[in-house]
Amino acid sequence: MWAKLNPQGTEIESIIAHPKAIEVYGIKYPRQIFKWSAEMLKELQIVPVVTEGQALDNKYYIEVDASYAIASDGNSVVKTIGVKVADRELEDVDAVDMVGDPFLDERGNQVVTKGLKSNALNKLHMDAYHRIVGFDWLQVRRGSTAQVVPTVVVDYLIAVRSAHSSIKAAIKACTTLDQFKVLYVDIYDDEGVVTTIAKINDWPDDYNVKAMWRG
Repeated sequence: MWAKLNPQGTEIESIIAHPKAIEVYGIKYPRQIFKWSAEMLKELQIVPVVTEGQALDNKYYIEVDASYAIASDGNSVVKTIGVKVADRELEDVDAVDMVGDPFLDERGNQVVTKGLKSNALNKLHMDAYHRIVGFDWLQVRRGSTAQVVPTVVVDYLIAVRSAHSSIKAAIKACTTLDQFKVLYVDIYDDEGVVTTIAKINDWPDDYNVKAMWRG
């Protein structure tokens, strides 16, 4: 990534994300110009962009848009990222407009912005549903032929419902962002092998029933 400065080298005219044909001082240059040395590009007031900071996980944090500033020596532009504005809300909050007044829908009802916990719970319910729905045909078959649902499937469905309840309770119990983040963390041993699956993904193994699942 490069930046094009003004002729005086005091302002950023544009950010160039990828090599491309460019016109400088009335002269058109092909994209290969960006293979030139830094010194040659500097003569055209084209300098490299250097990134400082580390992008935040936008699942948990809201960060400021990247900012650009000319380095003190004028030989590069510094792109600053990872500046946090705020943590994302755990709980649902009432939405407000630009001046802070309640934001209402077309029927005059308060619009609610879902928090991390609500979003996690919605995904949890869908995950559980997709693990169970593929076995509905066995219940239908049972009703029409009296053929019993295999015990291995019954045990699996019970385990799914139990896992769903356990994960749901863990999500609801979170009162801080740090507690919520822990739900998504796997535990590894010294050799990099997962020893404890993240709570949010702690579902029963479907190996013994996979052949009977129908999408």
